[in-house]
Amino acid sequence: MSVVVIRQPDELELLRRRRGRRGIQRVILELPGPPAEIRSAERRINAGLHACGCGVGAVFVLVGAAALAAHHLVMQGTTAPLRMADAVQAAGILMALALAGKILGITFAEWRLRAALWQIRGWAWEQVPNPRSSGMH
Repeated sequence: MSVVVIRQPDELELLRRRRGRRGIQRVILELPGPPAEIRSAERRINAGLHACGCGVGAVFVLVGAAALAAHHLVMQGTTAPLRMADAVQAAGILMALALAGKILGITFAEWRLRAALWQIRGWAWEQVPNPRSSGMH
């Protein structure tokens, strides 16, 4: 299990690209600032590292199965048997929905992770003392 400790805001850059996140199981933030906000940010990052899109894919399949069942009931009636061609078509539709949901879920998770990193990086930079503002040059 690879754990990465982030101590400086510019180290967050490592997490922006999928290739940079490869093999990272957990991120620990040791940035300056309020501990509650830092832990919240850490949870969002770690959740984004492990997002697989399965939840969205499952929802797509569930809604698709309900829609297909309703369509069958409306078009064929309650006593009509399901034809093999209809079953194969339904299976294909459900597989396509699962794949589409998974891709969409991964895409949304990636956007959320990048947005969290952007927000945390901007917030963390504000916490770093600026030598120019303290009178040092």
